[in-house]
Amino acid sequence: MGQILPPNDPDLQSPICVRLTHAGLMLECGQDSNTILQVDSKGSRKSATLAPLRDGFYYPSSVY
Repeated sequence: MGQILPPNDPDLQSPICVRLTHAGLMLECGQDSNTILQVDSKGSRKSATLAPLRDGFYYPSSVY
């Protein structure tokens, strides 16, 4: 098992949901950071910020 993003990462504040898609992508919601992140398969490195606050995402709590 890999290491997870550090708890002090500013792009992932108050993580609330982790989702593994059928395509093998891992997505995490940061509720207080208002972000949805794509992380690598080990959960240790950000690949992309998919839904930042500037795109209108407020307090995301799940990803489907």
